[in-house]
Amino acid sequence: VTVSTTTTETMSSLRNAAPRKTHKERAQPAARAHLGLLEKKADYKVRAEDFHKRRAKLRTLAKKAADKNPDEFAFSMTRSSPGSARVARAEARTSHAAIAKMKAQDLKYVGLRKVADDRRVDKLRAQLHDTATATAHNDKTYFVHDDDDEAGGRGRDAAGSSDADDDDDDD
Repeated sequence: VTVSTTTTETMSSLRNAAPRKTHKERAQPAARAHLGLLEKKADYKVRAEDFHKRRAKLRTLAKKAADKNPDEFAFSMTRSSPGSARVARAEARTSHAAIAKMKAQDLKYVGLRKVADDRRVDKLRAQLHDTATATAHNDKTYFVHDDDDEAGGRGRDAAGSSDADDDDDDD
């Protein structure tokens, strides 16, 4: 006995073809009629999507305002209203004591950077050799004795060793 799969497929397609009962949402009770229409699920979905879009837009605008460079300028800014309530509130929050403290911290930081840069310059100067700056301080003097010049034209350096001594070691 073989069972064909076409019979089960036709049964499921017939089930889908039959009309189904539409489930309706309830109406507003008469006692609450004075509150207006009852919000249905479709109405809620539209309202919720709109709310989330607005909230996302406000978040992006707030982030852009926070990340804005105050030194930046564009000609379209000349047409905007002068001052902003948000900027005025931010300036009002910063007290004179806080500003003085920030300036003191800035001065300390500049002093710290100056010391670090001076150390770096000293270190680089110590590493200098065989350059124009380093050779200007080279005070080595070489002496040549006349008696050695007669014996073959060999001189002596500042340490007193002659070139002739080096030749004896080669033999």
